[in-house]
Amino acid sequence: MSAELFLGYLTQLLFLLIFLSVLRITIRHPSRARIDTTLFFGAAVVIVLLGFVERAVSVSLRPILVAVSQSVVLALPYLFLRLVADASAVPIWLMRAAVMGLILQIIAFFMLLGQPLPLWLVGFAVVYFVLILIYGAAVVIREAYESRGVTRRRMQAVAAGSLLLGVVILSAGLQMVLPGVTAFVVIGELASLGAAVSYYLGFAPPTWLRRAWQEPELRLFLEQVGTLSRLHSRDVIIQELENGAAQTLGAPIAVIGIWDPHAGVLRARWDGQEIERHPGQGLMGKVFVTQQPTFSTDVRREYPQLAEFYQRYGTHAALAAPMTLGSYKLGVLAVYDRRSSLFVEDDLALAQVLATQSALILEIRNLIDETAGLVAQQESLRFKEDFISAAAHELKTPLTVVLGQAQLLARQASLHPESPVDQNRVKQLVEEAKRLSGLISEILDTTRKEPRGITTSREPIDLAQIASEVCHEEAAPRHQCVVESPQPVIGMYDPVTIRELFEHLIENAIGYSPAGGEVRIRIWVEGTEAYIAVTDQGIGIPEADLTHLFERFYRGANVDARRFPGMGLGLYIAHRIVTEYHGRIWATSPGPGRGSTFHVVLPLAPAAKVAPAHETSA
Repeated sequence: MSAELFLGYLTQLLFLLIFLSVLRITIRHPSRARIDTTLFFGAAVVIVLLGFVERAVSVSLRPILVAVSQSVVLALPYLFLRLVADASAVPIWLMRAAVMGLILQIIAFFMLLGQPLPLWLVGFAVVYFVLILIYGAAVVIREAYESRGVTRRRMQAVAAGSLLLGVVILSAGLQMVLPGVTAFVVIGELASLGAAVSYYLGFAPPTWLRRAWQEPELRLFLEQVGTLSRLHSRDVIIQELENGAAQTLGAPIAVIGIWDPHAGVLRARWDGQEIERHPGQGLMGKVFVTQQPTFSTDVRREYPQLAEFYQRYGTHAALAAPMTLGSYKLGVLAVYDRRSSLFVEDDLALAQVLATQSALILEIRNLIDETAGLVAQQESLRFKEDFISAAAHELKTPLTVVLGQAQLLARQASLHPESPVDQNRVKQLVEEAKRLSGLISEILDTTRKEPRGITTSREPIDLAQIASEVCHEEAAPRHQCVVESPQPVIGMYDPVTIRELFEHLIENAIGYSPAGGEVRIRIWVEGTEAYIAVTDQGIGIPEADLTHLFERFYRGANVDARRFPGMGLGLYIAHRIVTEYHGRIWATSPGPGRGSTFHVVLPLAPAAKVAPAHETSA
């Protein structure tokens, strides 16, 4: 067998395999694009069969078979143009011109039956064939550039096959004009084999090759969205998944519809607007019900109830895949485009992979949210337990004293009504009652969910004056309380909350200074802010505790609960007050046993537009 004959048989075998492959797919899932593909390769197979039949029939019938074969050959560019029109817009005038050119050539072939073809007819047929194939290949190359993944590579192969097929026809035409040049025969055979291989890769690639082509886009998608479940909110994750799916499939828009079991609808956002789809409504609703990936070449025609909506966004073709994990139906991933892809079955398979991965990422996010909710619930229970324990412990002491002293006074009054009242016991009752009242106030402050409303109850007050008054009231025999302020510091504040702020800061300074010493309060102005520094000579603060001091119930590691009673609420309340004024509060300390300083910065006047406060530590 000669090399030329071997190449011919190999080319014919490849075209036959392509035809059988596309025919099988068309029978299973018929569509216009698949039917046109089957007709195109069916014509190629008919040409091969006519070649075998021509050699077997009598000489008298051969001219008819040659004319039929030539007509089918010239039908190839028109059929290819129909195939291109399934994936891109082809001008109507061009389609009509191709039909007219084909009809005129077929008539000419049969009118010249059995006669040598004139050069003008050969030249016209070659130009007709080559120009249409070049135009179709250019359109396919453009569509390949706008596509992604498997579709892009398959369309590139189709474009290459079409150009090579044009070379085959051009070589055949030149061979008829210059029959003595054998190089055209070799070029034609090689180009024919190249076209068959290219079409095979484009229209019937093996599974392993499709997966290899699909892998880069899928890897890019997973790299883009793989860390989303921990970094963003659910809405942001959905938006990023939509962007990733659209980019991977080369489509202008992708939409994820999430199933709302309470309302019984799929909820999605399209162009910033929320849309709803009931089960069975539109492509998304259909896919949610059938749980099968589906594509539509014309959503306006197939879903007329939504035709106006699709027309508004210039959408013609769409594909959708269910987002399902096991038996849990999470939603639907839908991708919309202006036209259907020539190889939509590959895009549909990739869309199903992306839908499954998206469902997995969203489910991971759901699990993270549920876990966070459980942790928050456990933390809340722990806080409640700590609160109850601390409150019971702190309230027990003053209540015991008040009850005991009251019982003694009652007994004394009943036994000796004429005796004067024990003033020391009365004084102790008053002090413990005040302490009890303060503890209850702290508890109420920490359980208050809404801000105090200080923005509507402000008036000009002098911070230095309020600090001096509190300092005088809180002063103890072993503690000297000093206020330093070069001038009055006037700001717009609520006097009640500012007094409470100084009370907590000064009580904290005195309470954690068991050896006594000076408590110094410095107040000054810088720009439009008032600065407050409360310094004590107490037990100090370990460095690790500085960032946690203002948390509810938190107490430093060097605090002995038996020596320093308290609930760990004073600084928490102080922080809330400062935050409500949109100020800052932090603490510094040289270390345990070396005292500490609490810093507060408050704006002198309410801001026109208040931003969230940021806590600062120094």
